Amino acid sequence: MPFVCNVAKTPSFCTYLSTALAVEMAPMNKKQNQAKPRASNANMEQRILSILQIRLDGAQAWDLCHYVSEKELAGEPPWTMDPDGKPLCERTIQRYMVEVNERISAACLTLEKNSVHLAISQRRGLYARTMEEGDHRTALAVLQDLAQLADLYPAPKKQTVHGR
Repeated sequence: MPFVCNVAKTPSFCTYLSTALAVEMAPMNKKQNQAKPRASNANMEQRILSILQIRLDGAQAWDLCHYVSEKELAGEPPWTMDPDGKPLCERTIQRYMVEVNERISAACLTLEKNSVHLAISQRRGLYARTMEEGDHRTALAVLQDLAQLADLYPAPKKQTVHGR
């Protein structure tokens, strides 16, 4: 009969082993998991609003990394780099983009796809800017376009030709 060691299966040995490993690994974990300096909530909100504005102005997802890197190099707040000089990673920019898309979707109050939400939000921003400038003709055109997107106009009636 082959030799079988049951020591590893006992709970006390497992507890001892996990405790020993935790004590042994503790100094290494502290060094590896030092908290990186994070942006404050106000700074993150400013970044999200900045991305929201350029997104509503027509920027695509691939334009964001370029936009952020330009702002970081210029040292413009809220895009100033960390003291260690490392720029924001792509994952952080993606998280900001997800937040922006969620805000756009929430603002539209419709259950359409994100592209419709984005189109409606862009037109709302355009309407606000045209009203600020007093350009009522363009504002009316924007409102008409919004109404078409919302399908507020009745469908045109088809005329049928009888007798042919």
